[in-house]
Amino acid sequence: MKLFIADDEMDVREGIRCLLDWQALGFTICGEGKNGEDTLEKILRFEPDVVLIDIRMPRISGLEVIKRARENNFHGRFIILSGYSDFAYAQEAIHYGVTNYLTKPIDEDDLKKAVLSAKADAEAEQAKTAVLTHYKDRARDSILREIIMGQPDAPLPDAKEL
Repeated sequence: MKLFIADDEMDVREGIRCLLDWQALGFTICGEGKNGEDTLEKILRFEPDVVLIDIRMPRISGLEVIKRARENNFHGRFIILSGYSDFAYAQEAIHYGVTNYLTKPIDEDDLKKAVLSAKADAEAEQAKTAVLTHYKDRARDSILREIIMGQPDAPLPDAKEL
């Protein structure tokens, strides 16, 4: 699983990197963002599975990053790390499908639980997608076989519809 860390404070990013044994938890840190603009560009490029993101960052807020990432069909999990426990922020975060909202200073156990929960959700979604892809491929192969053998079980659509 790929993990991305976004916070405007280098000390916070370094602290998060060192707080947990990411490799033992099944994560590889694929990148870091120091402001909202940088973070959005890298999230869309690296497509991490889980993003740890601060709400208040220069240029673009963390919530705006999440909104724009979703508008660009990014499906990764977001965990907000914030020094603010403002209900309005949490409400907006929920609207954009944020997985969790943790307040700073970050508790090691809370962070571990949050990332493992996000990882489990991502793995379940990946498994579901793999099953759907498998059955779509089988259905396509079956239909093509019927067409090639000249034995379709329903009238064939014209070539443009296929």
